[in-house]
Amino acid sequence: MDYGALFVAASAHVRAKVPDEIDWTGQPHPSRTYPGAPRTPLERGEIDMPLGVALSGRRSRREFGPGPFAHTGPLLHAAVGARAFPSAGALYPIELHVVAQDADGVPDGIHHYDARAHALELRRPGRLQATLADALLDQPTVAQARPCSRSPPSPPA
Repeated sequence: MDYGALFVAASAHVRAKVPDEIDWTGQPHPSRTYPGAPRTPLERGEIDMPLGVALSGRRSRREFGPGPFAHTGPLLHAAVGARAFPSAGALYPIELHVVAQDADGVPDGIHHYDARAHALELRRPGRLQATLADALLDQPTVAQARPCSRSPPSPPA
């Protein structure tokens, strides 16, 4: 067998032939869901802050306080739920997961964002600092994450 000729034939630039009929009914859903998973509905709303203001006010933090999860719903919707970005075949293959710990109204654990229902689906319950720290190359910030007593900062005016 001439492997060189086989490689040239297999890698040649040839326009693909479009099939005579395309089965559009076989498309997957644009986002995954987990039927039966405990769900936490998210608040709807718009982000009432210009992007530049939000980016200039962004700061890395090492302490996180318990508090409302109110800004998470609009943020997830703007990032993934609104489908405001192009996707080949409109399939939107992005799957977003949220790790919640000490968040008001949201069970501790790893949640999947269901963009169609605008809700979090609990995938793995519990406090997962050790597991996450291991997956993130033993970052002490993750391993030692604890809620702080001070309230989170307000967004810039």
